[in-house]
Amino acid sequence: MFLSEKRHRVYRADTGEKGLKLYTRHQPDVVILDIRLPDTDGIDLLGRIQSRKGSAKVIMITAFQDVEES
Repeated sequence: MFLSEKRHRVYRADTGEKGLKLYTRHQPDVVILDIRLPDTDGIDLLGRIQSRKGSAKVIMITAFQDVEES
């Protein structure tokens, strides 16, 4: 909501596959990516995003304390 209120175009996906489709279609400047997604691991999705055309900055987030760093 904050970014929309600041007049940024925001696309939202509730799964990794939907997010990857939106990323491919819209080529955003920034991606806010959860580490835990219902259909895939956010770290794996990060690799898929980075392998596609585009130069988006990716911000990884999580609400869980038990995520190990790799």
